[in-house]
Amino acid sequence: MPPADRASHRPSAARAIARALTIAIILTMTFSTAVVLVKTDHIHDCSGARGGCATCAAVNSAVGVIKSLSMMYAASAATACGLLWGAWNMRLTALRRKHFSPVTLRVRLNN
Repeated sequence: MPPADRASHRPSAARAIARALTIAIILTMTFSTAVVLVKTDHIHDCSGARGGCATCAAVNSAVGVIKSLSMMYAASAATACGLLWGAWNMRLTALRRKHFSPVTLRVRLNN
């Protein structure tokens, strides 16, 4: 196999970065959810010197991460749906225009 063919099968740097970010986001959401599930029902008085404990702060931080990532996914999904809808409408418009060109209407163009 020539070297050019082998190089074309390697993943690009952008694809590797995208995979790494995807894995990082999935792990962050998984571990944040695990922290919330494990530590949510701890029972103690949370009225310390600063008005809270480390466990409650960790749970609140994990809940914040989950909410922010969920909003990011929702915004990404809404953007993707809007782009797909726009592309579909442009495709339909192009198909409609195709039938009304001078060639299809057999317009005679004399110079």
